[in-house]
Amino acid sequence: MQDNKASLPINSDYSTNIRYNILFLTKWYPNKFDPQLAIYVRKHAKAVNAYCNVIVVYACQDDNLKSTFEKIVSTENGFTEITIYYKKSNSILKYFINPYRYFKAIRTGISDVQSGMGQIDLIHVTVLNRPGLVALAIKKLKHIPYIVTEHWTGYASGNYQKKNFIKRWLANRVIKNASAVTTVSENLKQNMLGLGLKNTYYVVPNIIESIAPPPSPNNSKVKILTVSDLLDYKKNISGIIKAVYAVCQQNKNIEYHIIGDGSDMAMLKSLSDSLQMTDKFIFFHGRQDNEYVYEYMKEIDFVVINSNYETFSVAATEALVNGKPVITTICGGPEEFVTEDCGILIEKGNHLQLEEALVKMISTFKNYDPYKLNKYISEKFNYTVIGKQFYNIYKPIITRFTVGLSGKKLNINPEWQVLDVGSGHRPNRRANVLLDNELDETEHRSGKKAFIPADKKMVVGDALNMPFNYKEFDFIIASHIAEHIDNPEQFCEELSRVGKRGYIETPGSFDEFFLNEPFHKWIVSKKGNCLVFKEKTNFKPFSDFIYGLIYLNENRTGHKSFHSSNPLLKIISKVMSKIWKYIPNSYTRFYWEGTINVKVFRKKLPYE
Repeated sequence: MQDNKASLPINSDYSTNIRYNILFLTKWYPNKFDPQLAIYVRKHAKAVNAYCNVIVVYACQDDNLKSTFEKIVSTENGFTEITIYYKKSNSILKYFINPYRYFKAIRTGISDVQSGMGQIDLIHVTVLNRPGLVALAIKKLKHIPYIVTEHWTGYASGNYQKKNFIKRWLANRVIKNASAVTTVSENLKQNMLGLGLKNTYYVVPNIIESIAPPPSPNNSKVKILTVSDLLDYKKNISGIIKAVYAVCQQNKNIEYHIIGDGSDMAMLKSLSDSLQMTDKFIFFHGRQDNEYVYEYMKEIDFVVINSNYETFSVAATEALVNGKPVITTICGGPEEFVTEDCGILIEKGNHLQLEEALVKMISTFKNYDPYKLNKYISEKFNYTVIGKQFYNIYKPIITRFTVGLSGKKLNINPEWQVLDVGSGHRPNRRANVLLDNELDETEHRSGKKAFIPADKKMVVGDALNMPFNYKEFDFIIASHIAEHIDNPEQFCEELSRVGKRGYIETPGSFDEFFLNEPFHKWIVSKKGNCLVFKEKTNFKPFSDFIYGLIYLNENRTGHKSFHSSNPLLKIISKVMSKIWKYIPNSYTRFYWEGTINVKVFRKKLPYE
């Protein structure tokens, strides 16, 4: 039956962008040894943090630690980053000790996450295997879902196949149990599928910082740049050096600059020296930070990438956002966004094509519009676009939420509009809308003010006459409010008028017997599919001692609790609070759909 009660002119268009709690576990991350390591992971976390609450946990080996562990917590990037350094063992048991220390470091970080963030909704694993094994264990033990993001070129280069059977089997298990897998390119996705790593895949690229393109430099010589880790089997820098040498035989008006470091630095310098090119036509800058790279980009004319394997190519996108065209091989990543309007694509390992591309780009680089290059990349790979992509991947996965104080977990459709009635100082995280009749301190929540998270709409109103339309909400949470209500029949009628289904939780008869708050008006129980309200006649707890111990060191407006620093009492109080929900009738839990069957037993007045 539709009611004509007054309603707000909102009519079910509340935002469903709940700020989920996301834990990033990553194998690679910027650290004190390499501040640029996997900077793209930090950018992914930053993008997600615009829509969710993010904490990153990263464990890093440190051979020089005096203690076994050192924890560094930072919020300078707008979200919490927890890095735990652990000391490397070189004993004969190092193959057991070092993994143990890694997992202990991660466990320490996760404990901090849970104390600061509370419930983790989803774990976002970046690069396998160890972080993935942690996420897999947590999923099995705690039922927290996880997704995997991969960047590793080893799936294309053959390095994955070289791993031993156990490592490949574990990687397969981690991928198989993930709720989704994202890769930074379509090519990487296909490589992983081709290796039998089956799952639902999404392509979510890396992020490029949006900047205004610098003006074109007025160089006396054409400046060419490569930014890369100097691993020649992967990046083929030696091929570029040889091609530059060949071009220099006809054109002395060029300079080739290399920013980066790696295991092949000495070999590449030796090659350049042998060709008598170093500090004349070829210049090595060594490893530099991102700020240096972006500043130097202003001075160069175009970028060359000669990789045999790439999963994305941050270097190519950084060049384009700086308004610089690129020459790049078709190597698994850059060909997905580099077009003829951006530069020149060549076959990997094709030396003649590389030479021809250099000659062509030297004469045509000025024809590329730096503002168009910048706009193309900025719109495609910005924080907003990537953050939304991840949020839309998370949303259908995160469906299991705790409702009530008893720890009850329910699956709630991600598209449902959810109302929390009597949300008070503990609003439900899944709720889109909160309803409460009092925002200031009240005895019904022991003198605490109502809390209103930024991602929720608060409506001030009466639970017995709610200002919402008929069946406006898909799900209603009514946690520990029904026992306070004056008129249970009207309250349940309002719930079923406004909502299609919902969950009611109250203290049970056991709780009311032992704790018996004076502002609770009803003992609520469940009989079959009926919710039963029995009006209270007694308002004293069974034992002041038990009450005081349960609420140790809390300020209560019901009965008096204890205040003590005694460690034994603290342990007993904590244990009692933990086991309370497992005691029969400590809570009354009631799920309803459509209508609510209710029976109310009121105490008789003396004259009746």
